[in-house]
Amino acid sequence: MITKILSTVEESVHDIFDGATIMISGFGEAGSPIELIHALIDQEQKPDKLSATIPEVAK
Repeated sequence: MITKILSTVEESVHDIFDGATIMISGFGEAGSPIELIHALIDQEQKPDKLSATIPEVAK
């Protein structure tokens, strides 16, 4: 397993390419990775599919 610690959320989405499939998890608002979701929205490259177990995101 690769362990990678990054300083910013922008670094974590840097290698996501157009057409990527991303799966995120969380538990309602308390466990939702909001910063990750915002970084995905803000970046230039857009994933093709986003699979989420968070009702607010999966709509």
